[in-house]
Amino acid sequence: MDKLMNRIKEVLEEKGIKQTWLAEKLGKSFCIENSYVCNRRHQA
Repeated sequence: MDKLMNRIKEVLEEKGIKQTWLAEKLGKSFCIENSYVCNRRHQA
């Protein structure tokens, strides 16, 4: 079975947006935001 790509990561790549920009806009640290992008953490 193919590994599903995280939708956040897919949209960032499509739009040419950097994860650091998203983290700043969300008011989160890059480390936390990167965990969402890499499917290591899910927002409750």
